[in-house]
Amino acid sequence: MIEVKRNKGIFSDGGTSWFILEEVLREGAQKMLQAAIEQEVANFIEEHKYRKDDNGHRLAVRNGYMPMRDIITGLGAIKIKHE
Repeated sequence: MIEVKRNKGIFSDGGTSWFILEEVLREGAQKMLQAAIEQEVANFIEEHKYRKDDNGHRLAVRNGYMPMRDIITGLGAIKIKHE
């Protein structure tokens, strides 16, 4: 696991800038993870779009979202939607 050390010595404002930077990094990581998960689902649906059951219904379809969940990263827990 990556350990994030808060070196307040490099910021002249006593560390406030670090917390702003950390929040920007967390939001960016959240967006990247969410996009990766959505792309993975889209690829799976696309790969299996021709698979059908005996009644002609598609076997792989989108069916909403599961509740938000946390993924633990070096920046801490990041909330994402799970499809």
